[in-house]
Amino acid sequence: MKRAADQVVTSNANSGAGTLRQAISDVTTGGTITFNLPAGNETVTIASQLVINKALTIDGANTAGSGVAVTVKVTTPGTSPWRVFTINASGFTINIQNMTMLGGSTGGSYGGVMTIGSGTTVYLTGITMSNGKSTYGGGVYLTGINAKLYVSNSTLSNNSATSMHGGWCYNDQCSVTVSTSTFSGNTAVNGGGIYNSIGSCYLLNSIIINNTSPSGADLYNTGGSMYAYYSWYNGTSGTISTQATAPNVTTAYVSGDLGALANNGGSTKTMAVSSASAAPDNGTFVYYNATDGYYFLDNQASPVSHKLIAWATSPTVIPSNNITTDQRTVTIGNPPTIGAYYLIPVHVASTGGTSSADYYTLKEAVDAINAGTHQGAITITLNGRTVETASVVFNASGSGSASYTSVNIYPTATGLSISGNLATPLIDLDGADNVTLDGRVNAAGSSKDLVITNTGTSSTSGTSTIRFINDACSNTPLVFKRQFYPIPAVL
Repeated sequence: MKRAADQVVTSNANSGAGTLRQAISDVTTGGTITFNLPAGNETVTIASQLVINKALTIDGANTAGSGVAVTVKVTTPGTSPWRVFTINASGFTINIQNMTMLGGSTGGSYGGVMTIGSGTTVYLTGITMSNGKSTYGGGVYLTGINAKLYVSNSTLSNNSATSMHGGWCYNDQCSVTVSTSTFSGNTAVNGGGIYNSIGSCYLLNSIIINNTSPSGADLYNTGGSMYAYYSWYNGTSGTISTQATAPNVTTAYVSGDLGALANNGGSTKTMAVSSASAAPDNGTFVYYNATDGYYFLDNQASPVSHKLIAWATSPTVIPSNNITTDQRTVTIGNPPTIGAYYLIPVHVASTGGTSSADYYTLKEAVDAINAGTHQGAITITLNGRTVETASVVFNASGSGSASYTSVNIYPTATGLSISGNLATPLIDLDGADNVTLDGRVNAAGSSKDLVITNTGTSSTSGTSTIRFINDACSNTPLVFKRQFYPIPAVL
């Protein structure tokens, strides 16, 4: 079989040789379009919609160019009367990844950023989509029969169905599958986030929150089927099918739970989650392969796998199927965060050495302090739960490379914990001085909320939750400050 003629975009002009429009025309079925655009030229402005009618992949990472991912936009986002993509490719699959799409205002021509026609399958991965406006489907409109849309590791915000339904998406007789994505700030008359008409919609490990509509602010299901697992949403209309062993969060949005759409690392803009929001620690790991599609594990003591589009089907869990990074390509830790942005649970700030860094466990952070990476006055803030698989050992300042004057540790939200199941101390202060472990949120007020637990039951000497050794508990408080505020079920 002759290999498809791949295309490389070298011009950000609307049309002509080397442009995205020409590449879509020239690429043969099954081919791939990539970009080689220099710094300052990563935005492609189109004067009319781009039409796709064949199988292809468009990768906007621009690795051959500046390394800055491509933005494809209409002339005036939110105003120009055309969309970015019209995709009518029945029987074909289109993959678009690592790209920002800024749509227009298409009015009665539905879909402000994208329309997907009958029988077409579209995968969107690592996409940021904004500014689309339309009567139906401010962002995306699926029409006809058997169109399929799969969205993962993407952020969809600030789209609007100006007079009808589906702020981000209107699904009519088709299928929408969403995983590890964030939908926020979209508006509509009905279904500010997603409006599901007669089709099916599956949501996994996704945020659909702070969208606006008089009815079904986040999710609106009228005549179809809508399923949600390990997701965060609040305003709904119609039936949302759920499972107790794959719990969703339905708490209301509070101002500040999500940051504005911004460059938070990675190739496309995302919305950072607050440690005080419902997203951290309440997600799940998502798996994918071509046979089973997306699948995941429930939260039973002996977890059972479930195919996203068929709960009763239990695929064999293959570790290599695990989607290990978020939209920014940040490695997802355990427990995962709901949505496209994984909140790394431990942050260290210091007056000397490396001034700021994030870590997945308290042990990683303390090991870095012991290695002299962070020095001087050090603050460790806990933004999520940590599960420690080895003892967190604080060495004394001056021991080895450790060099600090103080270490202050506190949570930034309620409900956080440091836990482990160890036959050793969970936290071991080995002669460490001036360490303050403060259970109060943001080290303020009087409420103590941090829980520290070692569930290990070994009879091995030293097994404990917190241990003081090598003079760590017999120094004068005028010199050594070790304050352990009362923390529930820890000491």
